[in-house]
Amino acid sequence: MQPDITEKLKSFIQPIIDQEEAELVDLVYRRESGSNVLRLLVDKPGGISLDDLSRINNNISRLMDKSALIEQSFVLEVNSPGLDRPLITRRDYERNAGKRVKLILRNEKGATDIVAGDIKGSAEDRVILDINGAESMFLFRDIIKAKLEIHY
Repeated sequence: MQPDITEKLKSFIQPIIDQEEAELVDLVYRRESGSNVLRLLVDKPGGISLDDLSRINNNISRLMDKSALIEQSFVLEVNSPGLDRPLITRRDYERNAGKRVKLILRNEKGATDIVAGDIKGSAEDRVILDINGAESMFLFRDIIKAKLEIHY
């Protein structure tokens, strides 16, 4: 697989995602169990419905059938990211302001730290958390993994 195919795919399908007023959360194109898989995670403010996912899948499938972007056969999967998905984009943090998040961070020594707090917002290159009443900022580049803490 070409190393830059992921970026080409994102640019190619983005108009369909935009048309649906949705957000492409993640795109993965790789070989799995002997098949090429193009997996998209798509979300909308307020949540995405099965009808939305089906429509996006059909529109992307038709577009991909007409293009030569992927020459091999592949399986297309369009899914919602789910409640326990990692936060990836700046918009993920903005959309989840006020919610509790756990971050796994890379520190200056190359080790990892774990912090939890309420998302206050984000700046250009960092997320802002309220940790026990004190505001703390963490650079996106230092975040290894971020997940909302879901309480049932």
